[in-house]
Amino acid sequence: MTTQIEELIKLPATERILLAEALWDSLEDENSSSWVISEKWKTEIDKRYNLYKEGKTELFTWEEVKQKLLNQK
Repeated sequence: MTTQIEELIKLPATERILLAEALWDSLEDENSSSWVISEKWKTEIDKRYNLYKEGKTELFTWEEVKQKLLNQK
């Protein structure tokens, strides 16, 4: 890892989130016209988002997911 990235990782979580959002937005500005999402994926994304909005899905933190994966070994 580069020194710059190591320094960025030390930022507080809220600042890292803002940085991630800025990086994501920069990708959209740069190449959004070349991104292709199939209808199948659009349907799946809409389905999952609607389940989330209706409170019909269980959410997990990254720590919970990571711990579950580590315990599978």
